[in-house]
Amino acid sequence: KKKPKDNNICVNRQARRNYEIMDTLEAGISLKGTEVMSIRDGKMNLQDSFVKVSKDGRGCTLMNCHIGKHTMSGAYFQHEEKRPRPLLVHRSQARKL
Repeated sequence: KKKPKDNNICVNRQARRNYEIMDTLEAGISLKGTEVMSIRDGKMNLQDSFVKVSKDGRGCTLMNCHIGKHTMSGAYFQHEEKRPRPLLVHRSQARKL
């Protein structure tokens, strides 16, 4: 029998151990092509990353998240490893934060 596949790509286990998590929010991340391939290879690290909410409450940004460079792509097509990445959340959810 096949086990059901978990949709989590990366989990910050240290944050769950050190802090009490009151509520969780599921969000998408806006990524570039080489970032998607690097995440599939398991080169994503959420340690020391955080979410920054915009002042007007319309959007959220994932800051300081490390996604390693893809090995098979050339230097021209690579992405920045720690760039701010916009999160895809509904406006009502962003206002709650």
